[in-house]
Amino acid sequence: MILPLGFGNIDFTDWFRGLIAAFIGGGASAVSAGFVVSAKDPQHYALGSSNFFQVAGSVFLVSGTINAAAFLRQKPIPEFKTVTTSVAVTQHGTAPPVTVATVSETHQEPSVP
Repeated sequence: MILPLGFGNIDFTDWFRGLIAAFIGGGASAVSAGFVVSAKDPQHYALGSSNFFQVAGSVFLVSGTINAAAFLRQKPIPEFKTVTTSVAVTQHGTAPPVTVATVSETHQEPSVP
């Protein structure tokens, strides 16, 4: 699908995957935080209780949001990509011509400061 206004030249897929990975990676610390809270106060935050899941879920959201924001600080917008398509037609003797299409995609990475 070709997006209008030049948005088809922007690599949203890798950027979005990186953003989701940063959120999940940051939220993974919620598992350890939930276990620590459960070990420190098992009376109120027993493993598997609703309070335990509320704390673990809250920590997951906060930590994941912080990591996603850190990702956006490093890569606030997706990078540009260039897609080049070339077609080659070859014919050997009396054999029918063979058409070979080659598509290459290159990403334009920004320079590191």
